[in-house]
Amino acid sequence: MKNLHWYDHLAINSYWLGINIASGILTPILMPALVLMFMPVEMKNTYLANLRVIGLSVAMLFQPIAGFWSDRSTAKMGRRRPFIIWGAILNVIFLFIIGSSPSFMGADKGLILGVSAAYLVLTIGTILMQFSSNLGQAAVQGLMPDVVPENQRGRSSGYKSLLELLPAALVALFVGRMVDKGLIWPVIGIIMAGFIITMLITVIFVKEEPFKQKPTGKVLEPILRILALTAIFVGVTRAAIWLVSSSGKLLTNAGVTLNTQIILIGVAGLIAMAGSIIFGVYFGAQVGIGKDARQHMSFIWWVINRLLFLAAVGSIQSFAQYFMGDVLGVDNPATVTTILLAVVAVF
Repeated sequence: MKNLHWYDHLAINSYWLGINIASGILTPILMPALVLMFMPVEMKNTYLANLRVIGLSVAMLFQPIAGFWSDRSTAKMGRRRPFIIWGAILNVIFLFIIGSSPSFMGADKGLILGVSAAYLVLTIGTILMQFSSNLGQAAVQGLMPDVVPENQRGRSSGYKSLLELLPAALVALFVGRMVDKGLIWPVIGIIMAGFIITMLITVIFVKEEPFKQKPTGKVLEPILRILALTAIFVGVTRAAIWLVSSSGKLLTNAGVTLNTQIILIGVAGLIAMAGSIIFGVYFGAQVGIGKDARQHMSFIWWVINRLLFLAAVGSIQSFAQYFMGDVLGVDNPATVTTILLAVVAVF
């Protein structure tokens, strides 16, 4: 059994650095700043949330399909690296769309589909990038089990976690100040470079054995299951959003004081978020896994645990910049948000 060196583990996981540079910049820093430029300030949280929900729904649909496609690939380079290459290249192309969105400010005479032209371009770029990003991410998730011996996967996972945290330091040093100064294209350039450089490291230094066995098994049924699973998640989350929205309107009409409204809507939001995850995963697993779901309850509860954790972290991360500006009143919210993320990463 081959004993991998530290540089082997870094090469195998290098593309995770590119992915996390992108997510560490786009989600908490760049997207909130762009939405604030394009849409009414009093509605910025709603429009940012809509952008996130649309993007995550596409990711939820396409990532398992891309992984299924990668599993069945018989490419000479191996099952994973061709998808990583195309994912990185397409990411760069679609980042041009996101970066060009500010140029559409003022181009529209009124709203298109209820939003500005710039916001619409940003949404299109985000949707397209979810397809390309998850094309590469689905493949790199399978790379470690393919090329790392089982007794070394814990160590390799440690390197992966390290590369997930490093972007926080990069963001804190450069990106926040650049966004506060309106330097959108240099920030986009950093994300592009991250994808291309880490992709090249993976492609050049990781060696895969081609999957020579002709793929067998059904193709349509798993894809239909994924579609149904995504539909369940979207339906459950929309119901949760309706619950929170209705609670707010009901309390306002009832004349409840503002402090009490904050507490009650917060409780409703917690119930909605946790409930949508628990019920969404449980019923989604019945569809996604099928009749064998009951034999995998430990896995289902692990997914629920993971999503509850990520929902909490993601909610704070996505809206931290607005909290810094609106509640704490800082003059440079993007910069302060990056410092906060760096401190969290250190701990």
